[in-house]
Amino acid sequence: MTGLVDLDELALRCRDDQARQYIHEAVACYKAGAFRSCIVATWNAVVFDFLHKLRELDLTGDSRAREKLAEFEVIRAGGKSRLKEALDFERSVLDVAADNFDLLTPLEKLDLQRLQDDRNRCAHPSMQSSEAPYQPTAELSRTHLRNAVEILLQREPVQGKAAFGQICQEVKSKYFPEDASAAVTHFQGGPLARARKELIRNLVVGITKNNLEDDLPENERRRQLAAIGAIIIMHRAIAEEVLSQNLMRIMGAVSDANMVKVVEYCHRIPEAWDAVGAAIQGKIKKFVESAEDDDLTSSLAHALQLPEVKAIALNKIESLSYIELATVIGIHPAPELIPYAITHFSQAGSYRGSEHLARTLILPLASILSPDDLRNILRAVPENGQIFDAGGIPKILGQLFDETEKIRTKSAGHWNMLIMKLGEVSYDKEWWRETLGEKLIQAGVISEDEFPKGR
Repeated sequence: MTGLVDLDELALRCRDDQARQYIHEAVACYKAGAFRSCIVATWNAVVFDFLHKLRELDLTGDSRAREKLAEFEVIRAGGKSRLKEALDFERSVLDVAADNFDLLTPLEKLDLQRLQDDRNRCAHPSMQSSEAPYQPTAELSRTHLRNAVEILLQREPVQGKAAFGQICQEVKSKYFPEDASAAVTHFQGGPLARARKELIRNLVVGITKNNLEDDLPENERRRQLAAIGAIIIMHRAIAEEVLSQNLMRIMGAVSDANMVKVVEYCHRIPEAWDAVGAAIQGKIKKFVESAEDDDLTSSLAHALQLPEVKAIALNKIESLSYIELATVIGIHPAPELIPYAITHFSQAGSYRGSEHLARTLILPLASILSPDDLRNILRAVPENGQIFDAGGIPKILGQLFDETEKIRTKSAGHWNMLIMKLGEVSYDKEWWRETLGEKLIQAGVISEDEFPKGR
């Protein structure tokens, strides 16, 4: 059961200042027991809000809104000579809002039609009997107030097909976020903030189908998944219901060639796994277990994030080449990949190979390394001459030091250990000082005197 909403709070939800003033007036009438006046003021707010929405749509280039506003201005300028047309315009407000601009669903239009009918009873000398005028109840007045605000006055002027098209275009933009929380911030000022259920359903289903079935650039697919994640955050109950009712059917129709997209979808949208059902879950597990070539690395990167598929993914990661492992890390760096990356790095067989492994396996994981992980990496450096003596390694380690700042305090001893090992070798250490030593000294990890000098 929906609880009572504070009427003053309702007034604050109105987007248009003029409509808000009428709602404030309606609330004041309600509190004073003037229920007829309350209903009349509420209807006035609806009409003025509709006109305000037309002006907003006009600014976006909507030609129909411009035509309707021009029609209204002609009627208004005509004064008494246009009285009949003015009445007809007012009578048609709900029809136009629903049929021409998708601002109202059929049921919402019916609710506001009741408000319009009651407004006519209140504004005209309607009689319940020959002696008693029409007198609405407090409950009826409050219902009309709430319906007017929640159905129309608090919403953006774009819903329906127009809103769907606008949001899809926003997601296509290369400037749209690829992170769900950032996408929420983007959506909060638009039609999704107070979207109707039908719009939410159409967006979740439409974007999902497009993501899974069409051949899209990788970054556009990530933006789509961020958009779906944002919709779930903003309208969780409705979005999860849409997923549970539609996702099994949509994913069941996905071709084998697009199964890697299904795995990614379930990774990026955690709510999807339970919604797809046992049959699709089984299909995903078999796909990850048998994936090859390009599908192999992509599926493993996303399968690692699915608790029910993680064991299968880890079993396959053990046999990956360093090139394949680097591809998996590039798609989605994960803590589970760190031991394998360190093993490949520590076994480097050449100077250039050690530099390449450090750049492709170690640096991309820097932001998620633990102090123990960093210790194991730094231990591998002096233990393998192909790493320790490689000309590019000191500079790469300097970059690693910069990118592990958040664990710097807990890992200071590990860097000290590396510098002590440097002091045991006989070659010129000036390059190490320029690329790594100065960083350690400036950060207070070692003192000036602790860095080895000369040969």
